[in-house]
Amino acid sequence: MTTKRILILANSIKKNARCVAGREILDDGVKRRLGEWIRPISRLSEGELLPNHYHYPNGVEASVLDIADLEFSSISPGPGQPENWLIDDEKSWHFVKSVDPRHIAIVEESPKDLWLVQGARVDRISVDDQALRKPQSSLVVVRPEEFQIRMWSDKPPWLDHVRRFTKAVFTYAGTHYSLSITDPVFTQKFCSNHPGEGEAALVFTPPNGDRCLICVSLTPPFDGYHYKVVATVLDLP
Repeated sequence: MTTKRILILANSIKKNARCVAGREILDDGVKRRLGEWIRPISRLSEGELLPNHYHYPNGVEASVLDIADLEFSSISPGPGQPENWLIDDEKSWHFVKSVDPRHIAIVEESPKDLWLVQGARVDRISVDDQALRKPQSSLVVVRPEEFQIRMWSDKPPWLDHVRRFTKAVFTYAGTHYSLSITDPVFTQKFCSNHPGEGEAALVFTPPNGDRCLICVSLTPPFDGYHYKVVATVLDLP
């Protein structure tokens, strides 16, 4: 078993369960620093986490900006997701402390792009193209520009019911993105009133505007692609 201390930066919706991810906190006895990304996964089909996995012994749900100690059975990288670690189902997560939001700017990263492939759609990357990228990664925290939310309702041809869509629309490094947002805290607060089917889409700028960081994640493979989602919106003070 391996114990790791993690700063949680995502606790997002995944298959009616959750996907949690964060950066390891390393301490050499002199100073602390942020280490690599870690995505705790379970033994379920896509590694999704159930409430008994991501709740502390007192019943409180692990939250973004918590620092917590987790026990893992082993590293368990999946296709395109090298950060995956298999949790020990028998061990509870232990809360250490919460990070003051005034300090979250330190988690900002600056990749040249968000898994772009020339000529391909910007909201996804094929499994084959992702496998060729070096170094491998499937999680990043960046600062968006022109950040807005777009919501609408529609009945896609592959479904027999109306579906609500919620997209984060933004620009990063000169590229315009429209990605599904899976942050349950943000969507509950700002994205509960979707237009009806056939009504015009609702587009708005959140109260904090561009004063935020977003955690962008690649999903597990689906029909040959990893889809890009905004897993967390972190407001900057």
